[in-house]
Amino acid sequence: MECGRNTVRLWLALTEQGISVHPVSYALEDRETKETIKEALNFPKEPQMILRIGYVNDYGKNAKIRRDLSDYVSIGVIGDGSQ
Repeated sequence: MECGRNTVRLWLALTEQGISVHPVSYALEDRETKETIKEALNFPKEPQMILRIGYVNDYGKNAKIRRDLSDYVSIGVIGDGSQ
């Protein structure tokens, strides 16, 4: 939980400075790649997260901590609901 809180703080601070953050989860999903990263960086524990970080010219409209779900999620009913 603390790792997650720290990550959110870091992410928001970077966003305020015009720095984009993108998680790279695929590298940790592969056991061999995960071990290679751990050994290359001499980590005592397995890495929990890899972030790609870089400057951006325009962050766009989605650079908010929370977005309104109704802007991109819709809920519909299938059938007549009698089942």
